[in-house]
Amino acid sequence: MNSAIDSEATFTARALELGMEKGFLDLLIKANVKSLGALAFVSPYQIGQADEKPLIDAVRDLIRRDVTTRELIPLRRLWFEASTTVMGELKQKVERQDSAEPIRLTIAERTTRLEEQKKRLVGVCITSESEPSHRLVDLVFQQGADQQLSWIPWERLTSRAHEVTHSRSDLGLQFDAAGNLRLTKKMQESSCTLSGELQIRQALQRRALAYDLARLCDFSAMELYHEELFFLLTRSPPQGCLYVTMAQVRESDKQLFVRLAEKTRGALTARPDGSKPLQVQLEALKSHPQVQFCLIPAPKSARFQPYEPPEGRSDRAAGGKKGQPPKGKGAQTSGGGGKGPSTPFELPPGCSSQHEGKPANAAVEACTYAGSVSRRIPTLPVFHSLPGEEAPRSGSTDQSRVFQAGAYVHGALTGLRRSCSLYPEAIRTFCSFICEKTPPEFVFSNIAIFQNLRTELHRDKNNLRATLNFAVAISAFEGGQVWIQADPASSKSGILLDVTAQGVYFNARERLHCTCPWTGSRVVVVAFSLRGSDCLPKAEALTLSSLGFRVPSPGVDNSHLESSGRPCSEPPTEVPPPFRFRPPPPGIVPMCTPAETSWSAGSSAATPAPSSSSPPCTPAAACLPAGPDPPGVAAFPPEPPGGNLAAPTFVELFAGCARFSSTFAAAGVPALAVDGPRNQHRPLHPVWTLDLTVPLCQRLLRERLLSGRLLGIHLGLPCGTGSRAREIKLPAHLLRSGAPQPRPLRDATYLLGLPGLSSAEQAKVDAANELCRFVVSLLLDAYAKGWTVTIENPVNSWMWSVLALFVRQTGKRAFQSWYASLFHVDFDQCMWGGHRKKASRFLTSASELRGLVAPCDGRHTHAPFQIYRKAGGWQFETALEAEYPAELCLQYVSLLGARLSLPAPAPRRPLLRQPRRRPPLVPEYKFFTHVRPLEGEFRELSSEGGGDGSRSTFAVLHTKQEFMAKACQVPHPFDASDSIDDQVKRNIFELFTGGFMPSARKRLSMQKRLAAMKKELAVEERRHQASLPPHAQAVLKGKNILLWRKLLVETGFPDLDAQELMEGVPLIGRPAKSPLYDWKEIPATCTREDLLASSVWRNEMLSGKGAVGDDADLLHKVWLATEKEVEKGYLIGPYESLEDVKATLGAEEVCCSRRFGVRQGSGDSEKCRPIDDYKESGVNTAYHAVDLLQLHDVDYLVNLCCFVANAAHDDGFTRVGLSDGSTLVGRTHGDLLGRVKWLGRCLDLEKAYKQIPVMAKDLVFAVLMVWEPGSGSWKYFISRSLPFGCCAAVYGFNRVSRSLLHLALHLAGMIGGVYFDDFPLLEPAPTARMGSLAIECLLDALGWSYAVGDDKGRPFEETFDLLGKRLSVGELLAGQVALANKPSRVEKIRAQASRMASSGCVTRREAASLHGQLNFMVGFAAGRAMKIACRALANICYMNRSPSVEEVKSLGRFILKTLSDARPRTFSLRAQGSPVSIFTDASYEKGVARWGIVLLDQSSNRRGVAAGEIPPKLVDFWLAEGIEQVISQAEAYALVLSRRACASELAGKRCIFYVDNDAARYTCIKASSPSRSLLSLACLFYASESADGVVSWIERVPSASNVADLPSRGEAALAAQMIGGQVVDFSQAAQLLADECMDLSDLPWDLLSSSSGNLWTLPFL
Repeated sequence: MNSAIDSEATFTARALELGMEKGFLDLLIKANVKSLGALAFVSPYQIGQADEKPLIDAVRDLIRRDVTTRELIPLRRLWFEASTTVMGELKQKVERQDSAEPIRLTIAERTTRLEEQKKRLVGVCITSESEPSHRLVDLVFQQGADQQLSWIPWERLTSRAHEVTHSRSDLGLQFDAAGNLRLTKKMQESSCTLSGELQIRQALQRRALAYDLARLCDFSAMELYHEELFFLLTRSPPQGCLYVTMAQVRESDKQLFVRLAEKTRGALTARPDGSKPLQVQLEALKSHPQVQFCLIPAPKSARFQPYEPPEGRSDRAAGGKKGQPPKGKGAQTSGGGGKGPSTPFELPPGCSSQHEGKPANAAVEACTYAGSVSRRIPTLPVFHSLPGEEAPRSGSTDQSRVFQAGAYVHGALTGLRRSCSLYPEAIRTFCSFICEKTPPEFVFSNIAIFQNLRTELHRDKNNLRATLNFAVAISAFEGGQVWIQADPASSKSGILLDVTAQGVYFNARERLHCTCPWTGSRVVVVAFSLRGSDCLPKAEALTLSSLGFRVPSPGVDNSHLESSGRPCSEPPTEVPPPFRFRPPPPGIVPMCTPAETSWSAGSSAATPAPSSSSPPCTPAAACLPAGPDPPGVAAFPPEPPGGNLAAPTFVELFAGCARFSSTFAAAGVPALAVDGPRNQHRPLHPVWTLDLTVPLCQRLLRERLLSGRLLGIHLGLPCGTGSRAREIKLPAHLLRSGAPQPRPLRDATYLLGLPGLSSAEQAKVDAANELCRFVVSLLLDAYAKGWTVTIENPVNSWMWSVLALFVRQTGKRAFQSWYASLFHVDFDQCMWGGHRKKASRFLTSASELRGLVAPCDGRHTHAPFQIYRKAGGWQFETALEAEYPAELCLQYVSLLGARLSLPAPAPRRPLLRQPRRRPPLVPEYKFFTHVRPLEGEFRELSSEGGGDGSRSTFAVLHTKQEFMAKACQVPHPFDASDSIDDQVKRNIFELFTGGFMPSARKRLSMQKRLAAMKKELAVEERRHQASLPPHAQAVLKGKNILLWRKLLVETGFPDLDAQELMEGVPLIGRPAKSPLYDWKEIPATCTREDLLASSVWRNEMLSGKGAVGDDADLLHKVWLATEKEVEKGYLIGPYESLEDVKATLGAEEVCCSRRFGVRQGSGDSEKCRPIDDYKESGVNTAYHAVDLLQLHDVDYLVNLCCFVANAAHDDGFTRVGLSDGSTLVGRTHGDLLGRVKWLGRCLDLEKAYKQIPVMAKDLVFAVLMVWEPGSGSWKYFISRSLPFGCCAAVYGFNRVSRSLLHLALHLAGMIGGVYFDDFPLLEPAPTARMGSLAIECLLDALGWSYAVGDDKGRPFEETFDLLGKRLSVGELLAGQVALANKPSRVEKIRAQASRMASSGCVTRREAASLHGQLNFMVGFAAGRAMKIACRALANICYMNRSPSVEEVKSLGRFILKTLSDARPRTFSLRAQGSPVSIFTDASYEKGVARWGIVLLDQSSNRRGVAAGEIPPKLVDFWLAEGIEQVISQAEAYALVLSRRACASELAGKRCIFYVDNDAARYTCIKASSPSRSLLSLACLFYASESADGVVSWIERVPSASNVADLPSRGEAALAAQMIGGQVVDFSQAAQLLADECMDLSDLPWDLLSSSSGNLWTLPFL
């Protein structure tokens, strides 16, 4: 009865459900009609026949009476269901496939069998945890139905409780027997956790219950088999063998089921006599040889032997018994009558023992060669036979090996190293060696052997006080002395100790010491005593003594043994890492004076020449000046983010979006981010996925952390189960709407979980508790290792109490005291850039982080916590604040910089567009102190910390005068040049200092050399091309790949892996990380196998669709463009069917992408751009991006113009600063002293993507579908080259284009950048022609095609087109460039906006196209207001409704108005002194809003103060939005007014606005806000930028340091007196601005509002 039609329980339950009377049902059952199958065949009557008399007659004969009308009603329906069920089940059996879901057992049958099982199996407790899952039971029942046994993996032996909490289903498509596509529902396979023997035993018990339910095998029989298996795990193994492992048991179980499947094939279910074949065969086959073979205990591996004894040496040699001399021929005895063992080592030829007759345990043999002492002593082979460990200090190399033995100390914990039990004989050998070399008063608890290990300057702080280190060499080498500080109190001069003689003693705890360079292989034995080794437990001290250590006793002092050495005359010749000195290039004046650094003439070594005034000996580190690295000094490059932990690494656990890791990586610090498999955030940095609730993952992480060097570890412990927000009751209207009410999971009484939780809730709580236990174990490691540690959670989270509970349970008082002394750093995230007020806490060992304490000051608006419907569920916005704000991360890294020695993060892009979050130009705090200041403004950052909680930290704020003084000295960020490549800067320097002729000669020389190299490599190039796949040969025809590769290697291109891309770019998978770009990982969501498997139905779906769009002309142009690509060899085709494509590629499946076209340009220059839709085909989802592309856009080029204009100074010298801090200085050549015109050009590669081939194995993903207008059908093509529309093409091509730019910079001395296939270049007019010839010659030599003759192939000009803009650089050296929108693009946008404004209609495709065009105009040409139009268009593309006619018209009018206001911008590239500083502030008290402005212009010495009241009508207008506070609007109003009223004074200048309200500041930076009034003020702020030419920057100022606070509160005269200026009147400008603020008619607010759905505000604690 493995199906519904044979189930008696199903039949009875269904009959009663239909209303059949119990008596009538009993009569049917008594007549043996007990199932739906029996009822279906009770008569020949069939569905569809008109006369049902045969059915009624048959039933009447069975029950032996007439059927009443009342009984007939349920009978008809039950018979109908029985007949249809039988037919359906038979059809399902016929059509069933191996991949189909198992047939589900009916709930009635399932329940009946389960109840019967519970009654039968007395003594077996069956709960939801031990009950097999429904899916497991269905799988077993299906085996019975198929009469075919299969082994179910143990992970899938899930429980019913696990199924309830983890079951999920997926929708899929499959073809039925008729070839129709059907939507199917398939349950996801879930796995249970098998982390221990108990969980495996429970899983096997569930298997026995499942087979018992299916009546295939009795529970007792299978459970007896399971007991026998687990007995084998505990049975003692034979001598020399290991215990049976769980892996062996699993393999044995698998082999048994293979045999059972063979024996029961076709006869699995119970036989008529009641016997069960599976049970019978189980008893017979569980002792099968192949099954038992898997359970044979494995032999133990041979125990490590430190050395092989010579014949007759061992105690047991030649049959001798323990303690007795060996017997037989050849037996030898040692000196002394044979009472000691024989010599343990064979002496080398020519050596004689100097200790004959002495016990070998107590002496070491020295070897004598012809009267001289050799350093090849017998301890060396013992060391070489031992396994090496990781070097404990930096300075190790591939040849470094370390072995250590003795005690260990971790914080307050002491014990013995594992090596003491693994290698006792070898340790005794070395201890005997030390004892022979040292007097009896020298004590030591540890030995360490170092091979070729170079240590930096350090102290051994963990050594025992008043004890010395003893070091002696056991190999031959030259040099390698130990430099040690001569006087630990004052002097840094040192002495050298020679370890190659009889050994040296030195105080490693008190004195700095390091290793000098050596030649040869340096192996040194060091003996020392660890702190705590004088009070070891008795058992451990005895163990060390038995191994030969001289264990120290309390109060020991052997400092009198300290060795004396010779004063060293010079420091070590090599400079240890991480410092490396580099001399400046020849002819360049370094920026330090000769007294600071002098370079040896004629020396190529990057080493400072020693000064005659140097002390006798100074360690290498002391040679370096204090503070930042001097010019020419560079640190080692950091490891890539997420690399190994050999380099000091920052670790972020529970990383989420990994913003901390990303910020550390941007600062040049390797970072490791870790999070679980259910991480819902989009990572900004590579994340190592580990489920830290699983012991295996915990062990893997701890091993990696303990094996590396950590700068710090941050733990963002998940707080979902401990959130106090769960205690907030939702409003009644939300509950009525269906919103779920989260309930608390913990309280003060039940910290580890409230009683009565559901299974799902309990699983969450248990997982969180396990994470807390693991965090406490990591804290123990941090305590022992001295790691910097930080834990984050909401201030009022229950997780703090849970952590404290687990800390108490450790029972380690020293650790508990350390935990109690951690600092509490409380802050509101809104003060660090968060949108909402969320109180968070850092519990940290870093006192520096107390600078993050920042309670909300109430001077900004908060976004509400809301609940709304999303994707059929409910979204709580409390989860949106889980990600750390970027500003918080930057400040976190900045505060830890001093402790961790981090480099200051540098901006990666030119700062034309101000980012929202960036380190402040003026630090918010003046200094920090532990003493309460007696005067001035300050904040108490921390009142907790320390053992008694008495310490406090105070942050002192700048006074208004101090902040103003610092603000007036700050340079404008616009003048930064961090984004410009150093080679570009060197080219500018060479041009300005060498003039035009050296540049011309360099370019001529390049052309000649390229021609010669091309000719030299011609034969090899042809051979290389012939070795490529045929499709790549067609694409790369005419290219010189070998020449390109050779030039890249010669010029030091950092991304040499890009060379492989010219042989084929992979379209899917994870590419190699490029060193050209920062990390930005976008993981693939689909595998190659899944993509090909889904292509079966996806290709059919795409082919069933018609042409893309209804524009016949555009479709025709797409077809013509495709035919041209076929003619040029970029495409293969056309093919009539997919089968032809598969035959060509020799592939079983291919993945197709449709091609469509977009119009570009306007008028006569309009053209069609074919786009291949790789998003629709799913190919893009299988590409794993790892690079953050940094392109040289318009902002970059304007920044480059600024750098060129400021390179030459008025004193006749050119100064160019490089990224390493050094500066190139040289006299400006006469060619550049006059007003030389500069020209620009944008060189465009022709069909750039089509010049690079696709990887051969990925051609199956390069199949295109193109609509042929003539036949009205799809034609198929194979793309040999990169398709336009594929993610992989974007990343691959940019790496190749960067290589071309690299060669242009290094070989041709070009000045410029690259944006995809566009190369914007700058040249002085006299060298422009030569520059064009040089770059074109380079591309010609490499075989790259570029645009010639049309608009894109224009020569260098004063005004040239660049990415949709027009840039005028003729007056660059005069300090001016002009930037305007390209007229043709403006006209096209204006025409489209006019259609929108008149018709009120726009399609999503038109909106997307217009959005892309406007994105190029956002910035300084069209202003920030155009960004509002971009956001509105994006909402049209993705909103779940169509915009109304009036909304589209409003947006069209807004775009037209913004375009009409846009004017060409003229940039002043040379800063005239310090930028103008403008402080603004506002107040709102008792319904009255006031504003204040302070202007400080250093260049004109103008200082002014203005103040006034905001008109009440404007305040009422703001309040009408439904807000209670208008302080943010008032602050933004003051900011806009300062720019409007001072427009004439600020024209063309750099200006920094200082604001103390973050909401107003962020709104004006990003031109974005959820408030309509704030958004309108942001539009007004940028509306005048085209006219005034102000280069603006909006900076934060603390309220207490804001001088504009005085005029905003009616004290304008006092502010004017403070700054030495006068009060000015802005009242007229203020009134005009108020009128403009009340006119919001042009703002397309309906398309910008975030409240388009049902949103509700959630109060939040």
